[in-house]
Amino acid sequence: PWYLSDGEFAGFVGSCLDITDHLADARRLAESEELYRATVAGLHEGVIVTDGEGIVLSANPAVVALLGVEPADLIDKPLLGLAERVPFMDVSGRPLEIHERPSAVVQRTGEPVCNVVIGWWLHGELRWHNVNSRPLRQHDEDHVFAVVTTFVDITDQKHAADDARYQARHDELTGLVNRWGLRDQVRQVMERSPRRGTQVALAYCDLDNFKQVNDSLGHAAGDELLRVVAARIATCARSGDVVVRVGGDELVVVLEGVTGIDGAVAAAEKIRQAVGTPVHIAGATVCPRLSIGVTMLPSLERLDYSLHCADEAMYTAKAAGRDRVVTLDR
Repeated sequence: PWYLSDGEFAGFVGSCLDITDHLADARRLAESEELYRATVAGLHEGVIVTDGEGIVLSANPAVVALLGVEPADLIDKPLLGLAERVPFMDVSGRPLEIHERPSAVVQRTGEPVCNVVIGWWLHGELRWHNVNSRPLRQHDEDHVFAVVTTFVDITDQKHAADDARYQARHDELTGLVNRWGLRDQVRQVMERSPRRGTQVALAYCDLDNFKQVNDSLGHAAGDELLRVVAARIATCARSGDVVVRVGGDELVVVLEGVTGIDGAVAAAEKIRQAVGTPVHIAGATVCPRLSIGVTMLPSLERLDYSLHCADEAMYTAKAAGRDRVVTLDR
């Protein structure tokens, strides 16, 4: 309505605004938002968006499947509250503390956390995931107003990689650790020993007269003898010891938990005796014998030198008549 200055009604004033372009923009915005929601919902990758305080704003269907939780357990709740429902672990199997989880690190530091392998149990099976968390900021602002966390199930890939790594570090014939896996095994043993107040030694074992078995009974019989000897050594080895096939008929036993060279020699002597029982192979009776050289292993850095010393002691045992344990440490 339009009134004159004395209050008398004079008529109506109207206006018209062309909003065609605005409607088109709004329609495009709505369509893009719908496309975004449909795209995220259709991803096999789990996507969770939390606000700056860690409260879940949205979660796509893949998250529900990957975590084994219902949407009501996520939306408007702290993401870190999943700790009790879904215990996470790192790639070594260690439980992941709440403050170590990628989204928590992003909230605390404002920096992205990428390619973290995290596992959790789902329907009785341990599943592994590649997890990434990234901060969202307003333009030219440091404040993190949201965090996007994504999950990709990599269980099959991890199992394949683990299998390949195992095969690369284990001997196909005997199933023992091979030369390429020796250093990793020694590292683990060396890390445990100081905590237990013990030492580590090496027993370098070589089958006596192995060439004669190959020449007289064939290489298949030689392989069978190696399998038998490897199994006997592995069976009599003490808890924590590592048996390694370093090549041919040569095996190394990493002796954990010894208190000195005398204890190492005693452990090697038990190995020598355990191997000596006759075995029937290819229609013949073979009495396997070992020449063993023993030396102490002071550190991982001295591994190559200690292997050389143990090898020298083994050849000394050969020269002294075979089927015996020798150390040059005394």
